[in-house]
Order: sequence, then C-alpha cells, then structure tokens
Amino acid sequence: MKSLPRYIVGTLTLLLVAFLIWRFTGIFWYLVIGAVVSFIGAPLANILDKIHLGKWYFPRWLSSLFSLLCIIFAVVMFFRLIIPLVVNQAEVVAQIDTAEISVMIETPVEELTVMLHKYGIVAEDESIISTIESKLTEFLDMATFSNVLSNVVNIAGSLFIGVFAVFFISFFFIKDENLFQSGIMIFVPERFTEKVGNVLRNTKRLLSRYFLGLLGEMLTMMTLESIGLTIFGIRGALLIGFLGGLLNVIPYLGPVLGGAIGTLIGVATVLSMGLYDQVLITAIVIISTFVICNLIDNIILQPLIYSNSVDAHPLEIFLVIFVFGDLGGIVGMILAIPGYTVIRIIAREFLGQFRAVQTITGRLKMDEKD
Repeated sequence: MKSLPRYIVGTLTLLLVAFLIWRFTGIFWYLVIGAVVSFIGAPLANILDKIHLGKWYFPRWLSSLFSLLCIIFAVVMFFRLIIPLVVNQAEVVAQIDTAEISVMIETPVEELTVMLHKYGIVAEDESIISTIESKLTEFLDMATFSNVLSNVVNIAGSLFIGVFAVFFISFFFIKDENLFQSGIMIFVPERFTEKVGNVLRNTKRLLSRYFLGLLGEMLTMMTLESIGLTIFGIRGALLIGFLGGLLNVIPYLGPVLGGAIGTLIGVATVLSMGLYDQVLITAIVIISTFVICNLIDNIILQPLIYSNSVDAHPLEIFLVIFVFGDLGGIVGMILAIPGYTVIRIIAREFLGQFRAVQTITGRLKMDEKD
C-alpha cells in the first residue's frame, strides 16, 4: 500500500505531460524538430571544438552557431535552387493545350462513355470529356505563376515563425548537449536516474547516426535520379530528382510516390511542348530510372542506414515500418525507425531480464558510460 501513492503520482505526472503535449502541440513539434536539427549539427560542432590555434579553442557557443549557420546556408541554397524550378514547371504546365488534348482523346473517351452509359455508371446527360476538360483547365489555371507566387507568400509568413523557433531551440540544444536531458531528468525519480540517463544518451547517439545517414541517403538519391534523368534528356530532371529524393524519406511508399509525381511532371512537360509522341517513352524512362536508383538504395544505402545506424535486422525494420504505417499512415512510416529505436533502448534498459527483450535488442550496442 505504501507504493500506491508513488504509482498515483507517476500516473498523474504522465497524464499531465500528455495533456501539455496535446495542448501545446505546436511547441512540442518545434522541440522535436529542433532536437532533430541538433542531432545533425552537433557532430560538426564537436569537430570544431577540437580545432585550436595555439591555446585558442573554439568556444562552444561559436562552434554551435557556426554549425547551425552551415545548416541554414545549405537549406537556403537548396531552396534557392529548387524554387525557380518549381515556378518554371508551373509555367510549363500552364502552357498545355487542353483543347488539343481533348481532341486527341475524344474517340476513346466517347467509346468509354457509351460503355458507362450502358451499365448505368454515368448518367445519360453527362459527358466525360467535357468534365475532364473543365477539371484539367481548372488545374492548369491553379498552376499559373501568379497563383504559385501568392501561395508561396502566404505560406512564407507562417513558416517564418516556425523556422525561427526551430533554429533558436536547436542552437541551445547544440550549445548545451545536456539541456534536453536535464529537462527530462526533472521529472525522473532518483532511483531511475541512471537508467533514464543511459536511455537518453543512447537515444541521442543512435538517432544522430540515423538522421545523418538519412540525410546522406536523401542527397544521394536526389543526385542519382537527377543525373540518370539528365543523361536520358528528360526535361525537368533536377526537379524530378529533388522530389524523388525528398519523398524517399517515406520508407517503401516514398519511391512509388516520387516515381508517380516525377512521371506526371515529365509527361506534362512534353505535352506542353506538343510532343505527344514522346509521352510513352518519357514515362518509361522516368519509371525505369526510379526503379534502378531504388534498387541501388535498397541493396546498398538502406542496409547501411537502417540496419547499421540503429543496430537492427533488415527484416525487423521491414515489419516495424509496416506496423507503424498501419497505426499512423505516412507519418507513422516516417517515424517508425526513430520510434522503434527509442522503444528498444527503453526495453533494453528497463526490461532486459526478459528473454523476448534480449532477443529483440541483442544487436543493440549500448553505451553504458556515465
């Protein structure tokens, strides 16, 4: 009975934390994203800490600021390259002659309409071709430069505050490596201090390796896909490669989405130029390039990143991604590996006496140093 108040206090504490996360979801995500950015920037800051000129060393605040500025510079240059490509692609899509396309597909669509009317799927007074033309025109109107520019301006205002908050938080997470850990330790009972400290330390170490590897994989896939498409003369290769590499962070589903969107962009580009005879070959080239690049990713890159960085078996990773995907959709798939890594570390530290836990965490290399 004496332990009952402790359990009540623990339960109430967890409920309070859950309520605060729910109530301040935006701030919570700023903290999470800031932690991820700090995982990427901390290794560079640690390297700078070791550089010295005589007796002068990089102060931690300066190395932290420099590493953060490097990340900001990379992001700015990245979008400075990509945004003009997106705007240009929007202008290209807006040049598609919808009337000419409607004429080309009129005969097969009329045959389809007759069949749909026959089986009562479409009402007799409805015309599929007019519906397709109106929807296509509406979409292309949305893709004009003015609309793209206005959308960018509207989004930029809301993003500015979020980006500033994330980098502000990241700076202090990098500068004081124990800041995040110290904040959590406030709520930890003294008897669990050592175990929770081990969990936080190993979580930071493994997730830092994972996110750096994931960033490397994303950049590698962008490069491979862009080069491959450029070799075959696909217009908009850089934009397609960028989107393909970016969506590649979604395990298994990302390459499919990237290939589909890339194919749409490539086909839209040749349609805008009136090269209707190149639609099929363009689609085949883009899909083939994505397939080859993702074979390289699956055989070489992913085993290095998903298996070695988080010390897990490839089959284990495969199953975990699908479980998290079933629970949380695309967001669940993205969070599957880091989430599972944290769960394994906690289980290893607190439930290591159970055989099932020992089996699951057997490959996990824990750093037990204080």
